[in-house]
Amino acid sequence: MDENLSKEIQSLINNYECLVKSIDTKAKKSEKRAYGGIIRASKGMLVESLAKSLVEIAWKELGKNPARLSLEKETVKISIKKEYLERVKSPEVKKFINLNFISL
Repeated sequence: MDENLSKEIQSLINNYECLVKSIDTKAKKSEKRAYGGIIRASKGMLVESLAKSLVEIAWKELGKNPARLSLEKETVKISIKKEYLERVKSPEVKKFINLNFISL
């Protein structure tokens, strides 16, 4: 493994350790959101960030053209069966589903 690659991976490891330590502190201080919700959301963003960085490192190591790699987020609506929607009792949840999902 070359020195630059080692530095990039060590940087990812350092960032990971720093962020994981700060997530717990942030979650404990929050009064507006549940502790578990903050932990899940933060770890989700962390995993996305690490995955993106690892793909970029691998792409560079393979000698590929960086202009050909796109990691832009794309929203994809997920379909949901109408039968399921009919069983949802909460009007707020039904409204959210109708706005954010495609009914089959």
